[in-house]
Amino acid sequence: MIGLLSLGKSDFENVNEFHNDEEFYKIALGIAYSIPSESSLRNRLDSIGTTMNQQILYGNVDMFLSCGYETSPLGNGCVPVDIEVSFFDNSGSHKAGVSRTYKNFDSYALIFAYIGTEGYLCNAELREGKQSGTPEFLDEIIAAAKQMTRKPLLFRMDSDNDALENMLLLHWHDPQLKFLIKHNFRREDRYAIEEELKSVCKNMKHPRDGKLCILAVHGGILKRKRT
Repeated sequence: MIGLLSLGKSDFENVNEFHNDEEFYKIALGIAYSIPSESSLRNRLDSIGTTMNQQILYGNVDMFLSCGYETSPLGNGCVPVDIEVSFFDNSGSHKAGVSRTYKNFDSYALIFAYIGTEGYLCNAELREGKQSGTPEFLDEIIAAAKQMTRKPLLFRMDSDNDALENMLLLHWHDPQLKFLIKHNFRREDRYAIEEELKSVCKNMKHPRDGKLCILAVHGGILKRKRT
């Protein structure tokens, strides 16, 4: 499969091209036995995808460290770990695991984790479109990220990951871990939140000395306002 991908061919059926000259491709690819059939290749990769996740993850970490890369921190000294879910439009596809997403089309829910301001790939996972929640994935990322850098970590996630179980996992795994998760309002009343903030933020027009900006509430949305 690696040989096929290096040729820009990603379909399982492309392996049939290797059967035209099996002896050559066996020698070129270092394969001891016969070139697999399309169905055998598919089944073996399915097996690898469910049994070798840890080996693949730590193989990525080992490669990163062996190349001598360093993750650059933010201005606050923390190395960012950005986690993001991406959807590829698979509408009309009958592939296993494709299902309806909140983007209103059929897709897989691919989740990626990048480390450092450079955006080095830390981990990735192909998930069913309807799948939600990331605790197991977070466990893997924390373990891998701690091997890729000794600097303090700052996890940054969007509202897809606004779940108590994710916050508790990050805190329980290591109280020193920092995280920022965008709030998912779901069915909350933004105007009620606005009124609550107004009752708490009494001194919005006259901030303390040295403060450059404040948070101003406008239309139920928090905005930055220069003083």
